[in-house]
Amino acid sequence: MLNLALRIARVVSFILLGLGLILPWYRVPTGVRQGRDGIYSAIYLQPISTLIFKVLLVSCLLAILIYCVRRSVAPLHRLTFVSGAGLFLLVLLTTSFAPLTIQRCAQVAAHAEWLTDQNSSLVLSSGDSLKEQEYSYQPSEPLVAITDVMPRAFAVVPVPDFTSALDLHLSHLLEITMWVGYTAGFCQFAGQGWFCGLFGAILLFASFSRPLRVFTEPSKMSTWRLLGVAFVGGIVLEALWLGLPLMAGTEINRAQRDASLGQFEAAKQHLERAFVLVPSLRFGTDIQFEEGWLDQRTGHSESVQSHLVNAIEEEEEHLSARAWEHYRQLLDPKTPKPVRAEAFRGALRLALRDLNSGSEDKAVVRLGALLAEDPSCIKANYALQLADLRLHRKAELERDVAQFEAVYKTFESLEKIAPIAAAHRRLAELDFETNDAVDLGNQMRAAVKE
Repeated sequence: MLNLALRIARVVSFILLGLGLILPWYRVPTGVRQGRDGIYSAIYLQPISTLIFKVLLVSCLLAILIYCVRRSVAPLHRLTFVSGAGLFLLVLLTTSFAPLTIQRCAQVAAHAEWLTDQNSSLVLSSGDSLKEQEYSYQPSEPLVAITDVMPRAFAVVPVPDFTSALDLHLSHLLEITMWVGYTAGFCQFAGQGWFCGLFGAILLFASFSRPLRVFTEPSKMSTWRLLGVAFVGGIVLEALWLGLPLMAGTEINRAQRDASLGQFEAAKQHLERAFVLVPSLRFGTDIQFEEGWLDQRTGHSESVQSHLVNAIEEEEEHLSARAWEHYRQLLDPKTPKPVRAEAFRGALRLALRDLNSGSEDKAVVRLGALLAEDPSCIKANYALQLADLRLHRKAELERDVAQFEAVYKTFESLEKIAPIAAAHRRLAELDFETNDAVDLGNQMRAAVKE
């Protein structure tokens, strides 16, 4: 009976590892496409870390195959080798895939965190989907205001402000978890392939590590040695991935110190070193503002970072028209992606302000332009739906809801059902006004289903 269970577990482990080679490990929606049947589907962006780990998985499976087909290898050695390979995969998947993706694959990680922030602004207790229920009974929801995406200072991971690793305490556990890759954005978009590889590695180790009571004494020592090596290796890898953001935070603190002393060139060099250590930090709002501020102090006032600083300052001074124009210019495809993403966030804030102030026509134009730039922006889409409802644009609302649902269904958040249901209720309201009884029933059923 035990042998049968072990054989089944071994087969399942290899099936899961095979699925890990096929299924995506981490993918983030970046747009939508319309199929020939008129149905929208999401367009995804995947990090290079997925390819790296799939190559590693293939190499490990080939090593197992080559080693086990050798006739000169004893059966006990085969078991030890395969269980060791499973433990090796397990340690790497749990300690290295998340930090490699979040710290090094900056563009994918930043977009994932930005989408997660948008989702939070929709589904939290202070978010849109719950607040609008208070006024949803009113035709066109005239009193509903769209909330801003908080915090305004975006960051993929928090910037460490420690001068020494000795300053770390258990009170920093949440930040530590994010520094080693397990951010909200990673948990939101982690794919089935990563989980298949993870559980496949666990089964591979467990099924080839037979119960200790049937092992000979040398095999017991081998098993404990494998566990000890894996434990130490996991600690070393976690320390490495944790050390990178800590060193980057030290460089950023030095940059701020040099800037306060008027040593602007030295401050810029410290920032560049921080970006080499953790490229994802470059996408942070505060870091980009500091870059632009240093450019202005070092005679590089024509840099895109400097223009971004000007646009942010104009927004804070309520010079909305000038700020919008500067943000729009920074949305040029030639603009570096970190600056372009920050300009998009600034332009979105201005468009939401237009909608909340009652300028629906202006908001429609601006929100439409932003969605053309980034069709995966669920916040802009949600706000545009409200503008479509108030302006009675049924055809546009149907398109926006379809795109919204295509992107939002890629999220792992269970709370997504509330914004999707709200979107269908808006369509149902326009169906009621136009006496479209068939579609009215479909939209109400869709809203209740969600």
